[in-house]
Amino acid sequence: MAKANENRNTTVAEEMLEGFKTLAHDLKELPAEEVRAKYRHRTVTVDFRSRVYEAKDVKQLRISMDCSQKIFADFIGVSLGTLRNWEQGIRPVSGVAARMFDEMRINPGYWKIRLRQSLKERKAG
Repeated sequence: MAKANENRNTTVAEEMLEGFKTLAHDLKELPAEEVRAKYRHRTVTVDFRSRVYEAKDVKQLRISMDCSQKIFADFIGVSLGTLRNWEQGIRPVSGVAARMFDEMRINPGYWKIRLRQSLKERKAG
C-alpha cells in the first residue's frame, strides 16, 4: 500500500514539475496577451477598511461581551485608560483595534469563548 501511495505521489510531483516547466517556458517565450489568455488569472480588490467606532459602539461591544472595562482592555491588549478614553469619546479607536472590533461583531460567539478561555478563576480568601 505504501508503495502505491509513493508512486502516486511521484506521479503528482512529476506532473507539477512538468506544469511549472511549461509555465516557465510560456512566460519566457509567449507575449503577455497569450499568457493571459492561456492561464486563468484573477484580479481582486480587498477592502479591509473598518467602520468608525464611536464611544457608544465601544461600550456596547464591551457590554455584549459581558465583561468589565478592565477585563475587556486586557483582552484586547490596551490600557484601561485607553479603553475609557474610547468609551468616553475622548480619543478615536485606533485602526488595529477597530479591525478587531469588526471581527468581534462578525463572530461574537467565537470571541466570547476566547475571552472566557483567557479568564482565570480567583481563589477565594
